[in-house]
Amino acid sequence: MVVFHSKTLFNKFVKTTVLDSAYYFVIYLYISFLSPYLSTLGWTEIHKGWFFALFSIIGIIAAPVVGTLSDKLGRFKVILFGLVLEVVALAGYILITDPVGLFLIRIISAIGFNAVVITALSRINDTVEDESKRSRITGVAQSVVSIAVILSPFIGGYIADTMGYQQVFIVAWSIMVVVLISLMIYDMFFFTDNYEHRPKRKLKKRDFNPLKDVKDMLKFRELRAMSIIGFAANFTTPYMALVLPFVIMQKMGLDNIHISVAIFLMGLAHTLQYFFGRYADKIGSGKGSIIGITFSGSVLIAMFFAKTYIFLMILVFLRALGGALFNVSTWSYMSKIAEKNGIEGKVVGSYTAIARVAVSISFIFSGFMLATTSSAIFLIYGIIILTSVFIVGKTIIGTKIKTTIKS
Repeated sequence: MVVFHSKTLFNKFVKTTVLDSAYYFVIYLYISFLSPYLSTLGWTEIHKGWFFALFSIIGIIAAPVVGTLSDKLGRFKVILFGLVLEVVALAGYILITDPVGLFLIRIISAIGFNAVVITALSRINDTVEDESKRSRITGVAQSVVSIAVILSPFIGGYIADTMGYQQVFIVAWSIMVVVLISLMIYDMFFFTDNYEHRPKRKLKKRDFNPLKDVKDMLKFRELRAMSIIGFAANFTTPYMALVLPFVIMQKMGLDNIHISVAIFLMGLAHTLQYFFGRYADKIGSGKGSIIGITFSGSVLIAMFFAKTYIFLMILVFLRALGGALFNVSTWSYMSKIAEKNGIEGKVVGSYTAIARVAVSISFIFSGFMLATTSSAIFLIYGIIILTSVFIVGKTIIGTKIKTTIKS
């Protein structure tokens, strides 16, 4: 059972988790159907690969900066900024269909996404008082978010199939506007940073330099190793946004609802992150991370041999179970180091930036791969993951976490 000794911290945890879940609900309402929507505009898989890669490229720069800004300015201001950008981006998806305009909207959306998600995760980690329960507390938040991820694609898929893609964007925009207005009206009572995890600090010029933020993170041997694992794990990101929609719709001849089933199964697995968090607390978050990513990589290799939709969905669920254990364990592992140094936002943002490098490369690579073959890409994903585990897995499992730098 998760115990918060401070009522203020408990309230902060609940409010942040609810907001993060609402945001993910809106994002997954439309993100899963961006690929088929772009196909209706005449885009090729290669063009879509560049489009999705742009989101990650922007994150490489934005993630460390917004993480550091949230450490120094307070979490709420950065989250509010991100929500405003998302409202603007969704309005753009409704009104714009030309490629140049959509690429500009993608940039705005990328900045907003990083501002909200990275800061919310940092704010949730701020509430941890008992280190022995860090993984399960993170798991609770991630499990609640996963419920939103489960529900949203089905609603988005139904709207897309019955009323069209534009209606999906309109519904998403409407919900986001309600969330933003509610937050702005009730921020003094609902979400204000009346409890600061630590005193605010003055901004410095270096805080706007993402390379320096990443360099600070990589001073830790453990985080260097985790960054390699994270790079490999996030190289598989196109698996959900690009590869599965392509395989399900274009190779198997199925519709948007079948994509929704895949998203549902992934979300269902991630609702178990509280239990995975408890498991990680018992065996150690480092071990939990390695077990999760190894299992996930192995299942990806098995997907290479999947010829039917049902078998593919079974593997999708199993792969998501490994990903869920990896996710909750990894954030807990890194958070222990970050909290000791007062750089929670910086570490979350810098790790995310490194992950975005992998995602950017992979979307471009995956776009080209899909132009020639579909199933071989699963094999490549799995081999990359297992290779990273072989290289640095021992470092993550076998070393003790130490404090080595100060912010």
